[in-house]
Amino acid sequence: AAQAAQAARDLAASVEERGAEVRALRAELSRLERQLGEQLSDTAARAEEAEGARDAAVAALLEAEQGRARALEGAAEEKARAEKEQHYAQQAETAARDASAA
Repeated sequence: AAQAAQAARDLAASVEERGAEVRALRAELSRLERQLGEQLSDTAARAEEAEGARDAAVAALLEAEQGRARALEGAAEEKARAEKEQHYAQQAETAARDASAA
């Protein structure tokens, strides 16, 4: 009977030790889950910031490209105007030569 009582006490102590180990593992698991949640939240926030920066960069590039297109359009108009003025000047020069020859 004494051996059985000792065996029961040993078994109870072993069960208590295993229970303590399980509680410690659950606490560690909870801590790791919280840490993972925080890391995921931080990663999501950084991804959102990066997306905002990317959107701003795309908007800046688009604005620069639109400015470039306006500049090219202005240059083309200026070139057309200069060509037209040169044509009129040549016509006036030809008319002046014709008038002085006549």
